[in-house]
Amino acid sequence: MENLRSSFFFKRYFPVFPGLVFFVAALLCATDCRAEQVKLAWDPSPDTVTGYILFYGEQSDLTKSATAIDVGNVLQYTVINLAAGKTYYFAVKAYNADVQSGFSNIVKYPDTGTTTTSAASTSSIPPNTLPATSSSSSVPITSASSSVPATFSTTSIASGILTTTTAEGEGNHIMGAKGAGSTTGGTPAVESEHRASAAADPAFTDQGAIAIFENSDLVSQLSVGWDAYNALNGEARIATGDIDGDGKDEVIICLGPVAGNAEIPGGKFQILDDDFTNLGWGQIEWPDYNAINGECWPACGDIDGDGVDEILIGMGVGGQGRIEVFKFKNGQAVHEKWIKVGWEEYCEAGGGVRPACGNINFDRKDEIILGLYPVNDVFLPEGKFEVLNGNGKHLTWGVVDWPEYNALNGETRPACGDINRTVRDEILLGLGPGSGGRIPVYSYILGAVTLKTWLSPAGEPAYRDENGETRLSCGDMDGDGMDEILVGFGHGGQGMMELHDDGLHDFSVISRLQMSDEDYNMASGETYPAIRGKKLPKGMNFFLKLTGGEKPKQH
Repeated sequence: MENLRSSFFFKRYFPVFPGLVFFVAALLCATDCRAEQVKLAWDPSPDTVTGYILFYGEQSDLTKSATAIDVGNVLQYTVINLAAGKTYYFAVKAYNADVQSGFSNIVKYPDTGTTTTSAASTSSIPPNTLPATSSSSSVPITSASSSVPATFSTTSIASGILTTTTAEGEGNHIMGAKGAGSTTGGTPAVESEHRASAAADPAFTDQGAIAIFENSDLVSQLSVGWDAYNALNGEARIATGDIDGDGKDEVIICLGPVAGNAEIPGGKFQILDDDFTNLGWGQIEWPDYNAINGECWPACGDIDGDGVDEILIGMGVGGQGRIEVFKFKNGQAVHEKWIKVGWEEYCEAGGGVRPACGNINFDRKDEIILGLYPVNDVFLPEGKFEVLNGNGKHLTWGVVDWPEYNALNGETRPACGDINRTVRDEILLGLGPGSGGRIPVYSYILGAVTLKTWLSPAGEPAYRDENGETRLSCGDMDGDGMDEILVGFGHGGQGMMELHDDGLHDFSVISRLQMSDEDYNMASGETYPAIRGKKLPKGMNFFLKLTGGEKPKQH
Protein backbone atom coordinates (compact mmCIF):
# COMPACT_ATOMS: atom_id res chain seq x y z
CA MET A 1 0.00 0.00 0.00
CA GLU A 2 1.28 3.48 -0.83
CA ASN A 3 2.60 5.48 2.13
CA LEU A 4 0.52 8.52 3.12
CA ARG A 5 2.11 11.76 4.30
CA SER A 6 0.38 14.63 6.11
CA SER A 7 1.84 17.56 8.06
CA PHE A 8 0.48 19.47 11.03
CA PHE A 9 1.97 22.51 12.72
CA PHE A 10 0.18 24.67 15.24
CA LYS A 11 1.45 26.06 18.57
CA ARG A 12 -0.66 26.48 21.70
CA TYR A 13 -0.11 28.11 25.06
CA PHE A 14 -1.15 26.16 28.17
CA PRO A 15 -1.12 28.02 31.51
CA VAL A 16 -2.27 25.60 34.21
CA PHE A 17 -1.43 26.53 37.79
CA PRO A 18 0.32 29.76 38.91
CA GLY A 19 4.03 29.25 38.57
CA LEU A 20 3.75 26.39 36.08
CA VAL A 21 3.19 27.07 32.40
CA PHE A 22 3.62 24.43 29.74
CA PHE A 23 4.26 25.25 26.13
CA VAL A 24 3.36 22.05 24.34
CA ALA A 25 3.84 22.32 20.64
CA ALA A 26 1.30 21.31 18.29
CA LEU A 27 1.77 17.99 16.75
CA LEU A 28 4.32 18.66 14.07
CA CYS A 29 3.82 15.88 11.63
CA ALA A 30 2.34 12.53 10.85
CA THR A 31 4.79 10.83 8.56
CA ASP A 32 5.64 7.53 6.91
CA CYS A 33 2.13 6.34 7.54
CA ARG A 34 0.35 3.23 6.46
CA ALA A 35 -3.33 2.62 7.07
CA GLU A 36 -2.54 0.82 10.32
CA GLN A 37 -0.11 3.29 11.91
CA VAL A 38 0.70 6.98 12.22
CA LYS A 39 3.86 8.69 13.43
CA LEU A 40 3.43 11.89 15.47
CA ALA A 41 5.92 14.50 16.70
CA TRP A 42 5.77 17.66 18.84
CA ASP A 43 8.02 20.45 20.12
CA PRO A 44 9.50 20.20 23.64
CA SER A 45 8.18 22.18 26.58
CA PRO A 46 10.61 24.90 27.74
CA ASP A 47 9.74 23.92 31.33
CA THR A 48 11.08 20.80 33.00
CA VAL A 49 8.66 17.94 32.41
CA THR A 50 8.58 14.29 33.35
CA GLY A 51 7.02 13.21 30.09
CA TYR A 52 4.10 13.39 27.70
CA ILE A 53 0.80 11.55 27.38
CA LEU A 54 -0.61 10.87 23.92
CA PHE A 55 -4.41 10.67 23.61
CA TYR A 56 -6.24 9.33 20.58
CA GLY A 57 -9.68 8.11 19.63
CA GLU A 58 -12.41 8.16 17.02
CA GLN A 59 -14.19 11.19 18.52
CA SER A 60 -12.84 14.74 18.40
CA ASP A 61 -13.73 15.25 22.08
CA LEU A 62 -10.86 13.33 23.62
CA THR A 63 -12.12 14.00 27.16
CA LYS A 64 -14.99 11.55 26.67
CA SER A 65 -13.55 8.46 25.05
CA ALA A 66 -9.87 8.14 24.23
CA THR A 67 -6.90 5.84 24.58
CA ALA A 68 -4.10 7.38 26.68
CA ILE A 69 -0.46 6.31 26.31
CA ASP A 70 2.30 7.58 28.58
CA VAL A 71 5.06 7.82 26.00
CA GLY A 72 7.67 9.12 28.42
CA ASN A 73 9.94 12.10 27.85
CA VAL A 74 10.14 11.77 24.06
CA LEU A 75 9.15 14.08 21.22
CA GLN A 76 7.69 11.59 18.77
CA TYR A 77 5.72 8.37 18.85
CA THR A 78 4.22 5.92 16.38
CA VAL A 79 0.71 4.63 17.04
CA ILE A 80 0.18 1.19 15.55
CA ASN A 81 -2.72 -1.20 15.02
CA LEU A 82 -5.16 1.45 13.85
CA ALA A 83 -8.21 0.22 11.98
CA ALA A 84 -8.05 0.85 8.25
CA GLY A 85 -10.59 3.27 6.81
CA LYS A 86 -11.43 5.00 10.12
CA THR A 87 -10.78 8.59 11.21
CA TYR A 88 -8.71 9.21 14.35
CA TYR A 89 -8.00 12.30 16.48
CA PHE A 90 -4.76 12.88 18.39
CA ALA A 91 -3.57 15.29 21.12
CA VAL A 92 -0.75 15.49 23.67
CA LYS A 93 -0.45 16.63 27.30
CA ALA A 94 2.78 17.34 29.18
CA TYR A 95 3.14 16.42 32.85
CA ASN A 96 5.48 16.53 35.81
CA ALA A 97 5.22 15.22 39.36
CA ASP A 98 2.60 17.83 40.30
CA VAL A 99 0.30 18.58 37.38
CA GLN A 100 -0.68 17.95 33.77
CA SER A 101 -0.94 20.63 31.10
CA GLY A 102 -4.04 21.12 29.01
CA PHE A 103 -4.43 19.42 25.65
CA SER A 104 -2.34 20.48 22.68
CA ASN A 105 -4.24 21.20 19.52
CA ILE A 106 -6.11 18.19 18.17
CA VAL A 107 -5.11 16.78 14.81
CA LYS A 108 -7.09 14.54 12.56
CA TYR A 109 -5.92 11.52 10.55
CA PRO A 110 -6.47 11.07 7.66
CA ASP A 111 -5.99 14.83 7.25
CA THR A 112 -8.84 16.52 5.37
CA GLY A 113 -7.20 19.93 5.45
CA THR A 114 -8.69 21.10 8.76
CA THR A 115 -8.06 20.52 12.43
CA THR A 116 -10.67 20.31 15.13
CA THR A 117 -9.29 23.41 16.86
CA SER A 118 -7.71 26.10 14.76
CA ALA A 119 -6.45 29.55 15.67
CA ALA A 120 -7.89 31.05 12.52
CA SER A 121 -11.07 29.01 12.29
CA THR A 122 -14.46 30.21 13.45
CA SER A 123 -16.44 27.24 12.21
CA SER A 124 -15.48 24.91 15.05
CA ILE A 125 -16.83 26.56 18.20
CA PRO A 126 -15.82 24.82 21.44
CA PRO A 127 -18.48 23.06 23.50
CA ASN A 128 -19.58 24.41 26.88
CA THR A 129 -17.84 23.15 29.99
CA LEU A 130 -19.12 24.19 33.42
CA PRO A 131 -16.62 24.68 36.26
CA ALA A 132 -16.14 21.91 38.77
CA THR A 133 -16.57 22.66 42.47
CA SER A 134 -13.46 22.38 44.54
CA SER A 135 -12.10 23.45 47.89
CA SER A 136 -8.61 24.01 46.48
CA SER A 137 -7.10 27.45 47.00
CA SER A 138 -6.56 27.77 43.26
CA VAL A 139 -10.29 27.87 42.49
CA PRO A 140 -13.07 30.10 43.85
CA ILE A 141 -14.53 29.28 47.23
CA THR A 142 -18.17 29.73 48.20
CA SER A 143 -19.49 31.45 51.26
CA ALA A 144 -22.81 32.29 52.82
CA SER A 145 -22.39 36.01 52.27
CA SER A 146 -20.10 38.67 50.91
CA SER A 147 -20.00 41.54 53.35
CA VAL A 148 -18.00 44.76 53.27
CA PRO A 149 -14.34 43.75 52.92
CA ALA A 150 -12.47 43.84 56.20
CA THR A 151 -9.45 45.42 54.50
CA PHE A 152 -11.35 48.71 54.26
CA SER A 153 -11.13 50.95 57.27
CA THR A 154 -14.18 53.03 58.11
CA THR A 155 -12.32 56.15 57.08
CA SER A 156 -11.43 54.79 53.64
CA ILE A 157 -15.03 54.09 52.62
CA ALA A 158 -16.64 57.31 51.53
CA SER A 159 -20.31 57.77 50.79
CA GLY A 160 -19.45 57.45 47.14
CA ILE A 161 -20.86 60.83 46.21
CA LEU A 162 -19.24 64.11 45.23
CA THR A 163 -22.34 66.13 44.39
CA THR A 164 -21.98 69.17 42.20
CA THR A 165 -25.70 69.69 41.74
CA THR A 166 -28.60 67.64 42.99
CA ALA A 167 -29.88 64.77 40.85
CA GLU A 168 -33.10 63.01 41.73
CA GLY A 169 -32.72 59.28 42.31
CA GLU A 170 -35.77 58.45 40.19
CA GLY A 171 -36.07 59.07 36.49
CA ASN A 172 -33.76 58.51 33.54
CA HIS A 173 -30.06 59.15 33.72
CA ILE A 174 -27.06 58.74 31.47
CA MET A 175 -23.93 57.79 33.38
CA GLY A 176 -20.36 58.06 32.14
CA ALA A 177 -17.36 56.85 34.13
CA LYS A 178 -13.67 57.55 33.65
CA GLY A 179 -11.16 54.93 32.59
CA ALA A 180 -7.73 54.50 34.15
CA GLY A 181 -6.18 57.88 34.92
CA SER A 182 -2.87 57.14 33.22
CA THR A 183 -0.94 59.14 30.66
CA THR A 184 1.88 56.61 30.42
CA GLY A 185 0.20 53.25 30.77
CA GLY A 186 -0.60 52.46 27.17
CA THR A 187 -1.29 53.53 23.63
CA PRO A 188 -4.58 54.00 21.81
CA ALA A 189 -4.30 50.41 20.60
CA VAL A 190 -4.07 48.95 24.10
CA GLU A 191 -7.14 48.97 26.30
CA SER A 192 -6.97 49.95 29.95
CA GLU A 193 -7.47 46.52 31.50
CA HIS A 194 -4.27 45.32 29.84
CA ARG A 195 -2.17 48.28 31.01
CA ALA A 196 -0.34 46.67 33.91
CA SER A 197 1.26 50.00 34.77
CA ALA A 198 -2.03 51.91 34.99
CA ALA A 199 -1.85 54.60 37.65
CA ALA A 200 -3.73 57.80 38.31
CA ASP A 201 -2.13 61.00 37.14
CA PRO A 202 -2.10 63.65 39.90
CA ALA A 203 -2.78 66.30 37.27
CA PHE A 204 -6.29 64.94 36.79
CA THR A 205 -9.10 66.02 39.07
CA ASP A 206 -11.85 63.83 40.47
CA GLN A 207 -10.22 60.44 39.95
CA GLY A 208 -12.86 57.69 40.01
CA ALA A 209 -15.45 60.17 38.77
CA ILE A 210 -18.84 59.10 37.40
CA ALA A 211 -20.79 61.84 35.64
CA ILE A 212 -24.62 61.89 35.76
CA PHE A 213 -26.45 63.49 32.87
CA GLU A 214 -30.14 64.31 32.39
CA ASN A 215 -30.75 64.83 28.70
CA SER A 216 -27.54 66.63 27.72
CA ASP A 217 -26.97 68.38 31.03
CA LEU A 218 -24.38 67.32 33.60
CA VAL A 219 -26.39 67.42 36.84
CA SER A 220 -24.25 65.52 39.30
CA GLN A 221 -20.94 63.76 39.75
CA LEU A 222 -20.23 60.69 41.83
CA SER A 223 -16.93 59.23 42.90
CA VAL A 224 -15.80 55.70 43.63
CA GLY A 225 -15.88 55.56 47.44
CA TRP A 226 -12.28 54.45 47.95
CA ASP A 227 -9.67 57.20 48.02
CA ALA A 228 -6.67 54.83 47.95
CA TYR A 229 -7.94 53.15 44.78
CA ASN A 230 -8.75 56.46 43.12
CA ALA A 231 -5.18 57.65 43.74
CA LEU A 232 -3.74 54.53 42.05
CA ASN A 233 -6.14 53.99 39.14
CA GLY A 234 -9.64 55.48 39.39
CA GLU A 235 -11.19 53.45 36.59
CA ALA A 236 -14.92 52.85 37.18
CA ARG A 237 -16.85 50.20 35.22
CA ILE A 238 -20.56 50.62 35.81
CA ALA A 239 -23.81 48.72 35.36
CA THR A 240 -27.37 49.38 36.50
CA GLY A 241 -30.16 47.06 37.61
CA ASP A 242 -33.03 46.71 40.06
CA ILE A 243 -31.28 44.43 42.55
CA ASP A 244 -33.64 45.05 45.49
CA GLY A 245 -36.99 44.76 43.70
CA ASP A 246 -38.20 48.31 44.35
CA GLY A 247 -38.67 49.12 40.67
CA LYS A 248 -35.69 51.49 40.58
CA ASP A 249 -32.19 50.78 39.33
CA GLU A 250 -29.22 50.58 41.62
CA VAL A 251 -25.64 51.11 40.40
CA ILE A 252 -22.82 48.55 40.49
CA ILE A 253 -19.25 49.88 40.20
CA CYS A 254 -16.39 47.52 39.37
CA LEU A 255 -12.75 48.55 39.53
CA GLY A 256 -9.72 48.22 37.27
CA PRO A 257 -6.39 46.51 38.05
CA VAL A 258 -3.53 48.02 40.03
CA ALA A 259 -0.16 46.44 39.29
CA GLY A 260 1.92 45.20 42.22
CA ASN A 261 -0.78 45.70 44.85
CA ALA A 262 -2.46 42.57 46.23
CA GLU A 263 -5.00 44.59 48.25
CA ILE A 264 -6.26 47.01 45.61
CA PRO A 265 -8.72 46.47 44.04
CA GLY A 266 -8.88 43.04 45.67
CA GLY A 267 -12.00 41.88 43.81
CA LYS A 268 -14.14 44.54 45.46
CA PHE A 269 -17.13 46.29 43.90
CA GLN A 270 -19.32 49.11 45.20
CA ILE A 271 -23.14 49.19 45.26
CA LEU A 272 -25.06 52.49 45.16
CA ASP A 273 -28.78 52.85 45.83
CA ASP A 274 -31.21 54.34 43.32
CA ASP A 275 -30.64 57.76 44.93
CA PHE A 276 -26.87 57.28 44.51
CA THR A 277 -26.17 56.84 48.21
CA ASN A 278 -23.76 54.10 49.23
CA LEU A 279 -25.29 50.69 50.02
CA GLY A 280 -22.00 48.93 50.68
CA TRP A 281 -19.33 46.81 49.07
CA GLY A 282 -19.19 43.29 47.71
CA GLN A 283 -16.16 41.15 47.02
CA ILE A 284 -15.31 38.29 44.68
CA GLU A 285 -15.09 35.11 46.74
CA TRP A 286 -11.79 33.93 45.28
CA PRO A 287 -8.79 35.10 47.34
CA ASP A 288 -6.15 33.84 44.90
CA TYR A 289 -7.63 35.80 42.01
CA ASN A 290 -8.14 38.89 44.14
CA ALA A 291 -4.43 38.83 45.12
CA ILE A 292 -3.07 38.55 41.56
CA ASN A 293 -5.52 40.83 39.71
CA GLY A 294 -8.85 41.60 41.40
CA GLU A 295 -10.38 43.63 38.57
CA CYS A 296 -13.98 42.90 37.60
CA TRP A 297 -16.73 43.64 35.07
CA PRO A 298 -20.36 44.17 36.21
CA ALA A 299 -23.73 43.29 34.71
CA CYS A 300 -27.26 43.03 36.10
CA GLY A 301 -30.15 40.86 34.96
CA ASP A 302 -33.10 38.84 36.19
CA ILE A 303 -31.65 35.47 35.27
CA ASP A 304 -33.93 33.41 37.55
CA GLY A 305 -37.24 35.11 36.66
CA ASP A 306 -38.12 36.25 40.18
CA GLY A 307 -38.60 39.89 39.18
CA VAL A 308 -35.36 41.05 40.82
CA ASP A 309 -32.03 41.50 39.05
CA GLU A 310 -28.99 39.50 40.05
CA ILE A 311 -25.46 40.96 40.04
CA LEU A 312 -23.02 39.24 37.66
CA ILE A 313 -19.32 39.91 38.15
CA GLY A 314 -16.94 38.88 35.38
CA MET A 315 -13.28 38.21 36.14
CA GLY A 316 -10.34 39.78 34.31
CA VAL A 317 -7.11 38.20 33.07
CA GLY A 318 -6.24 35.17 35.20
CA GLY A 319 -9.88 34.61 36.11
CA GLN A 320 -10.15 31.40 34.07
CA GLY A 321 -13.30 32.59 32.29
CA ARG A 322 -15.39 32.74 35.47
CA ILE A 323 -18.38 34.87 36.42
CA GLU A 324 -19.70 35.07 39.97
CA VAL A 325 -23.43 35.62 40.50
CA PHE A 326 -24.66 37.48 43.59
CA LYS A 327 -28.07 38.12 45.14
CA PHE A 328 -28.57 41.35 47.06
CA LYS A 329 -30.08 40.26 50.38
CA ASN A 330 -30.39 42.15 53.64
CA GLY A 331 -28.12 44.89 52.40
CA GLN A 332 -25.33 42.53 51.27
CA ALA A 333 -24.13 40.95 48.05
CA VAL A 334 -24.53 37.23 48.76
CA HIS A 335 -22.82 34.57 46.64
CA GLU A 336 -25.28 32.61 44.52
CA LYS A 337 -23.23 30.55 42.06
CA TRP A 338 -20.32 30.43 39.63
CA ILE A 339 -20.57 30.33 35.84
CA LYS A 340 -17.72 29.64 33.43
CA VAL A 341 -16.98 30.32 29.77
CA GLY A 342 -17.37 27.07 27.85
CA TRP A 343 -14.03 27.21 26.08
CA GLU A 344 -11.26 25.61 28.12
CA GLU A 345 -8.44 26.69 25.85
CA TYR A 346 -9.50 30.32 26.19
CA CYS A 347 -9.94 30.02 29.96
CA GLU A 348 -6.44 28.60 30.37
CA ALA A 349 -4.92 31.28 28.14
CA GLY A 350 -6.17 34.22 30.20
CA GLY A 351 -9.91 33.95 30.45
CA GLY A 352 -11.14 37.52 30.98
CA VAL A 353 -14.90 37.84 30.52
CA ARG A 354 -17.36 40.72 30.21
CA PRO A 355 -20.95 39.64 30.94
CA ALA A 356 -24.22 41.17 29.78
CA CYS A 357 -27.85 40.16 30.37
CA GLY A 358 -30.99 40.43 28.29
CA ASN A 359 -34.24 38.67 27.50
CA ILE A 360 -33.38 37.53 23.97
CA ASN A 361 -35.91 34.70 23.52
CA PHE A 362 -39.36 35.95 24.67
CA ASP A 363 -39.36 34.11 28.01
CA ARG A 364 -39.53 35.76 31.43
CA LYS A 365 -35.87 35.29 32.31
CA ASP A 366 -32.78 37.09 31.13
CA GLU A 367 -30.13 35.18 29.22
CA ILE A 368 -26.41 35.75 29.75
CA ILE A 369 -24.05 36.94 27.02
CA LEU A 370 -20.30 36.53 27.59
CA GLY A 371 -17.84 38.74 25.76
CA LEU A 372 -14.18 37.76 25.60
CA TYR A 373 -10.78 39.48 25.87
CA PRO A 374 -8.02 39.40 23.28
CA VAL A 375 -5.26 36.96 24.31
CA ASN A 376 -1.70 37.73 23.25
CA ASP A 377 0.17 35.37 20.93
CA VAL A 378 -2.53 32.72 20.50
CA PHE A 379 -5.01 34.48 18.18
CA LEU A 380 -7.92 34.28 20.62
CA PRO A 381 -10.85 34.93 21.02
CA GLU A 382 -11.48 35.09 17.25
CA GLY A 383 -14.53 37.36 17.59
CA LYS A 384 -16.51 34.80 19.58
CA PHE A 385 -19.14 35.40 22.24
CA GLU A 386 -21.15 32.85 24.18
CA VAL A 387 -24.87 32.76 24.95
CA LEU A 388 -26.06 31.00 28.12
CA ASN A 389 -29.46 30.60 29.73
CA GLY A 390 -30.06 31.97 33.22
CA ASN A 391 -28.85 28.75 34.81
CA GLY A 392 -25.50 29.10 33.09
CA LYS A 393 -26.20 26.36 30.54
CA HIS A 394 -24.67 26.83 27.10
CA LEU A 395 -27.12 27.78 24.35
CA THR A 396 -24.91 28.76 21.43
CA TRP A 397 -21.80 30.56 20.26
CA GLY A 398 -21.74 33.63 18.07
CA VAL A 399 -18.92 35.02 15.94
CA VAL A 400 -18.45 38.58 14.71
CA ASP A 401 -19.13 38.61 10.97
CA TRP A 402 -15.82 40.27 10.17
CA PRO A 403 -12.92 37.82 9.60
CA GLU A 404 -10.25 40.52 9.34
CA TYR A 405 -11.17 41.99 12.73
CA ASN A 406 -11.37 38.54 14.30
CA ALA A 407 -7.84 37.76 13.14
CA LEU A 408 -6.33 41.03 14.37
CA ASN A 409 -8.16 41.50 17.67
CA GLY A 410 -11.44 39.61 18.07
CA GLU A 411 -12.52 40.91 21.47
CA THR A 412 -16.24 41.36 22.17
CA ARG A 413 -18.08 43.67 24.59
CA PRO A 414 -21.80 42.74 24.61
CA ALA A 415 -24.85 44.73 25.62
CA CYS A 416 -28.55 43.87 25.24
CA GLY A 417 -31.54 46.01 24.40
CA ASP A 418 -34.96 46.00 22.70
CA ILE A 419 -34.00 48.49 20.01
CA ASN A 420 -36.88 47.69 17.59
CA ARG A 421 -39.89 47.07 19.87
CA THR A 422 -39.86 43.33 19.27
CA VAL A 423 -40.46 42.72 23.01
CA ARG A 424 -37.17 40.87 23.12
CA ASP A 425 -33.62 42.11 23.37
CA GLU A 426 -31.08 42.11 20.60
CA ILE A 427 -27.38 41.50 21.23
CA LEU A 428 -25.19 44.48 20.41
CA LEU A 429 -21.40 44.12 20.38
CA GLY A 430 -18.91 46.79 21.23
CA LEU A 431 -15.62 45.90 19.59
CA GLY A 432 -12.00 46.56 20.47
CA PRO A 433 -9.24 48.68 18.95
CA GLY A 434 -9.03 48.48 15.19
CA SER A 435 -12.79 48.17 14.72
CA GLY A 436 -13.36 51.68 13.36
CA GLY A 437 -16.32 52.37 15.69
CA ARG A 438 -18.44 49.66 14.07
CA ILE A 439 -21.18 47.96 16.09
CA PRO A 440 -22.87 44.73 14.92
CA VAL A 441 -26.37 43.77 16.09
CA TYR A 442 -27.46 40.13 16.45
CA SER A 443 -30.79 38.38 17.04
CA TYR A 444 -31.20 35.07 18.83
CA ILE A 445 -33.49 32.96 16.61
CA LEU A 446 -34.16 29.23 16.76
CA GLY A 447 -31.18 28.53 18.97
CA ALA A 448 -28.64 30.51 16.93
CA VAL A 449 -27.42 34.10 16.73
CA THR A 450 -27.93 35.82 13.39
CA LEU A 451 -26.45 39.10 12.21
CA LYS A 452 -29.23 41.64 11.88
CA THR A 453 -27.41 44.85 10.96
CA TRP A 454 -24.32 46.98 11.39
CA LEU A 455 -24.78 50.43 12.91
CA SER A 456 -23.13 53.45 11.33
CA PRO A 457 -19.64 53.88 12.82
CA ALA A 458 -19.64 55.72 16.14
CA GLY A 459 -17.20 58.41 17.22
CA GLU A 460 -15.29 61.13 15.44
CA PRO A 461 -13.43 60.12 12.24
CA ALA A 462 -10.00 60.69 13.80
CA TYR A 463 -10.86 58.44 16.75
CA ARG A 464 -12.24 55.73 14.48
CA ASP A 465 -8.98 55.73 12.52
CA GLU A 466 -6.68 55.71 15.56
CA ASN A 467 -8.57 53.35 17.88
CA GLY A 468 -12.28 52.76 17.15
CA GLU A 469 -13.06 50.79 20.34
CA THR A 470 -16.68 51.02 21.55
CA ARG A 471 -18.38 50.26 24.87
CA LEU A 472 -22.16 50.03 25.00
CA SER A 473 -25.18 50.38 27.26
CA CYS A 474 -28.89 50.23 26.34
CA GLY A 475 -32.01 51.67 27.98
CA ASP A 476 -35.32 53.35 27.16
CA MET A 477 -34.63 57.04 27.75
CA ASP A 478 -37.80 58.46 26.21
CA GLY A 479 -40.44 55.95 27.31
CA ASP A 480 -41.42 54.78 23.83
CA GLY A 481 -40.83 51.10 24.61
CA MET A 482 -37.59 50.97 22.60
CA ASP A 483 -34.08 51.21 23.94
CA GLU A 484 -31.62 53.88 23.02
CA ILE A 485 -27.91 53.05 22.75
CA LEU A 486 -25.20 54.86 24.70
CA VAL A 487 -21.70 54.48 23.24
CA GLY A 488 -18.54 55.06 25.26
CA PHE A 489 -15.06 55.11 23.80
CA GLY A 490 -11.56 53.90 24.59
CA HIS A 491 -8.21 55.64 24.86
CA GLY A 492 -8.19 58.83 22.79
CA GLY A 493 -11.96 59.22 22.97
CA GLN A 494 -11.68 62.72 24.52
CA GLY A 495 -14.11 61.85 27.30
CA MET A 496 -17.00 61.66 24.84
CA MET A 497 -20.13 59.52 24.71
CA GLU A 498 -22.79 59.31 22.00
CA LEU A 499 -26.49 58.65 22.60
CA HIS A 500 -28.11 56.93 19.60
CA ASP A 501 -31.85 56.63 19.03
CA ASP A 502 -33.66 53.31 18.55
CA GLY A 503 -33.95 51.33 15.34
CA LEU A 504 -37.23 52.89 14.22
CA HIS A 505 -35.40 56.22 14.18
CA ASP A 506 -32.42 54.88 12.21
CA PHE A 507 -30.10 54.83 15.23
CA SER A 508 -29.44 58.53 14.65
CA VAL A 509 -27.26 60.42 17.12
CA ILE A 510 -29.45 62.24 19.66
CA SER A 511 -26.67 63.92 21.62
CA ARG A 512 -22.95 63.91 22.35
CA LEU A 513 -21.84 64.18 25.96
CA GLN A 514 -18.42 64.86 27.44
CA MET A 515 -16.73 64.43 30.81
CA SER A 516 -15.84 67.67 32.56
CA ASP A 517 -12.11 67.06 33.25
CA GLU A 518 -10.40 68.62 30.23
CA ASP A 519 -6.92 67.37 31.16
CA TYR A 520 -8.20 63.81 31.45
CA ASN A 521 -10.16 64.09 28.22
CA MET A 522 -7.06 65.10 26.29
CA ALA A 523 -4.64 62.65 27.92
CA SER A 524 -6.78 59.51 28.10
CA GLY A 525 -10.44 60.21 27.47
CA GLU A 526 -11.84 56.70 28.04
CA THR A 527 -15.50 56.45 29.05
CA TYR A 528 -17.58 53.60 30.48
CA PRO A 529 -21.30 54.19 29.74
CA ALA A 530 -24.49 53.17 31.54
CA ILE A 531 -28.15 54.07 31.09
CA ARG A 532 -30.71 54.10 33.84
CA GLY A 533 -33.87 54.29 31.79
CA LYS A 534 -37.55 53.39 31.84
CA LYS A 535 -38.44 49.71 32.15
CA LEU A 536 -41.50 47.71 31.16
CA PRO A 537 -42.82 46.26 34.43
CA LYS A 538 -41.96 42.61 35.05
CA GLY A 539 -44.62 40.25 33.76
CA MET A 540 -45.80 42.55 30.97
CA ASN A 541 -43.52 41.15 28.29
CA PHE A 542 -45.38 38.91 25.87
CA PHE A 543 -45.07 37.60 22.33
CA LEU A 544 -48.07 37.62 19.99
CA LYS A 545 -48.13 34.81 17.45
CA LEU A 546 -50.58 33.49 14.87
CA THR A 547 -51.85 30.06 15.93
CA GLY A 548 -54.38 29.44 13.14
CA GLY A 549 -58.14 29.86 12.73
CA GLU A 550 -60.36 31.47 10.14
CA LYS A 551 -59.05 33.98 7.69
CA PRO A 552 -60.12 37.58 8.38
CA LYS A 553 -63.15 38.73 6.46
CA GLN A 554 -62.63 41.13 3.58
CA HIS A 555 -64.20 44.57 3.90
